[in-house]
Amino acid sequence: MLLIAASGLGCTASTVGGLLGAGAGAVAYVRGELEARVERPYTAVVQATESAITDLQFVQEEVRKDALRANFDARNADDKAVNIRIEKMTQTITTVKIRIGVFGDQKQSRLVLEQIKANL
Repeated sequence: MLLIAASGLGCTASTVGGLLGAGAGAVAYVRGELEARVERPYTAVVQATESAITDLQFVQEEVRKDALRANFDARNADDKAVNIRIEKMTQTITTVKIRIGVFGDQKQSRLVLEQIKANL
């Protein structure tokens, strides 16, 4: 029974359209993962993410990327895992998914997204 209650953590969803201003579409936080639709080309979002990881002083552990998807694994100052996944949807729309820690951290995930956006 305790396992069932624990699995319900972080299951709330909130969607905010245009939360981050121009260039950002819908943003949703579901089950510990922040997902945003960014109205920018995939390569620009990948470069902005690389810069954000440096700007936020995360320790980068692994990067896997190709022409359609990128996956960044890093650690923050609290030694929590930071996973950022980027996927090309169209020539001008890119999806960004961010999870911090095992259960997620909405506030920190939004800060990471804001830093990515600032680098675009």
